[in-house]
Amino acid sequence: MAQSQQNDLLELEKKLIEKQDKLDKKIEAFDEEKEAIEDLKEKYKKKLEQVSGLTRDEAQKALIAETEKDSAAMVARIIKEGEEEAKHTAAKKAQEILLDSLKHGALNYVAEYTVSVVKIQDEEVKGRIIGKEGRNIRAFEQATGVDVDLDEEGIIRLSSFDSVRREIAADKKRS
Repeated sequence: MAQSQQNDLLELEKKLIEKQDKLDKKIEAFDEEKEAIEDLKEKYKKKLEQVSGLTRDEAQKALIAETEKDSAAMVARIIKEGEEEAKHTAAKKAQEILLDSLKHGALNYVAEYTVSVVKIQDEEVKGRIIGKEGRNIRAFEQATGVDVDLDEEGIIRLSSFDSVRREIAADKKRS
């Protein structure tokens, strides 16, 4: 039995040596193919250099220059968009500030310069101004574009941001 095991081990050793030889041959063939591919790669690069008329370094520089040019254009576009957005935001903010200042600072101006007051002593004239169910006042407001507020004490307040219309309305009320 020991002889049979020894024969089996020798047989197995022969097979392993054969497989090792086959692997060595495949590795050698692979290395040869790798060298052939490297040679083809170099020939291809040289052919590209001949066709393009540029060396590898020149081609790299041209590619870098083109990339920088594209990047500069892209950066310029982004900057321009940022400036436009900043202008738009600044304009909106300026409007907000202006409106806020008008709300807080223009109250006295609006009250003084957009309202005219006309005093009426006679009740009959007051009734004619109001008209039946306030029709005369509504017609007057539409015709002149001025808001009319009639007080119980015979004071008429005419308000409008258009000073010319307001004064014309005041003259009509006085007459």
